[in-house]
Amino acid sequence: MAGSSIANWYADGVNYHSDGLPHEPKRTHLNRLHKLLAENQEILLSDSIQYGKEIVIDNNQNTFAYVYNNPSDSTQNLTFLYNMENKNITLKFKGNSYIMPNESVSIIDNAGKELYNSAKINKTGLATKRVFSTLYSGQDLIWSSWTEDNTKRNDKPITNKTPLEQLKLSNNTVEQMYYFTNFTLSSSYSSGDVKLKFMGYTSNRYMIFIDNKYIDTKWDYTHDSYAVNFTFTLNTAFESGKEYTLNVMSASQGMDNRNGRGVATGMGPNAQDKKGLVGLVQLTDNGKVIKDLTENNWSQFIGLSGESLNVAQNPTVVTFKSPADTNNPLTWYKTSFKTQIYNESTVLLMDIGDNTGSENNKGLIRGRFYINGVDMGHYNNIVQENKIMVQRYYFIPRDMLNENGGENILIVFDEMNVVNVSNMNIVLSTFIVP
Repeated sequence: MAGSSIANWYADGVNYHSDGLPHEPKRTHLNRLHKLLAENQEILLSDSIQYGKEIVIDNNQNTFAYVYNNPSDSTQNLTFLYNMENKNITLKFKGNSYIMPNESVSIIDNAGKELYNSAKINKTGLATKRVFSTLYSGQDLIWSSWTEDNTKRNDKPITNKTPLEQLKLSNNTVEQMYYFTNFTLSSSYSSGDVKLKFMGYTSNRYMIFIDNKYIDTKWDYTHDSYAVNFTFTLNTAFESGKEYTLNVMSASQGMDNRNGRGVATGMGPNAQDKKGLVGLVQLTDNGKVIKDLTENNWSQFIGLSGESLNVAQNPTVVTFKSPADTNNPLTWYKTSFKTQIYNESTVLLMDIGDNTGSENNKGLIRGRFYINGVDMGHYNNIVQENKIMVQRYYFIPRDMLNENGGENILIVFDEMNVVNVSNMNIVLSTFIVP
């Protein structure tokens, strides 16, 4: 489900950021370590591995040293001094004192000089401050939109008496799956009287539609794997004997790989993660079941209709309307921008907007984006309790762009109906010395 290019910043803690820019001061700090080890390789490779030969300091098993000696030159040695305590301490070793930050390692030369400490970082002169400049504002881009339509697909539905678990059909190759069933009720009900109850799963979003009218969405972001009961109030007035169509859109929020939790030999496929509808589906009134839809004959579509039609690669297969209608969920948005020249120390990013404020001021919410038909992966506006977004900016590799000022097509699919495309931006980013 990741996409042809990975724009997410889930792993952004190494020497280079996920967008290719140097991660300072980490890059330079580790570069200094690598250079130091290379300069002293003769000492390190001449002696045996010192693990298990710790020299304990001050009778504390959490403070110790590894000493490497050059057998051919007794004046050459290199010491790795360890403070594994969760506090700063001063260690005395061979007549010298060393101020050691908590859980850090120092490298000491034969003269007793501290050459390096893993926690003492010199940021002087390093470009550690990321800055952004807006290249194209979402307000200035010309947007059009097309909302999902399952009557226009290149595939046929998979039918079954009961709803089928999502991953068995999708093999986790797409995020979304649609469930459809038709029903009638033997009595009439006022809007809000009838509730839909079903068994779903953790890390799953569900959207409910009655006769293609959007009702509501609910989700569970729990990073685990177990069944969850969902209840939706159907704000629809139902007439006795009239046929209605229920559509449940299921969107996977990610797979749980168990990480060794609760899985034992012989547990079999039932121990694996599941998505979609996985149990009873019922309509209730005041807690009483008025219609059991579990064995009501269901149709399932794997993936979005836009994916079936390859809308991102060939947007002319559907009619994008302008101006964009941002009031509908499950909508594809299209715009374009020209390639501009920027240097190697600068990257191009899609800014989905500041989503820490009110609903009316949000930008893009949750979906995927495509540059010139290439799937760039998933975006999400998850906001942490401290009002900081998990990820606001998404990388656009320069080799995805058309050269020499060419026109680039940006297509965004967003699940939600509170989208404001004018609040997103195309920005340039680099790092500067503070």
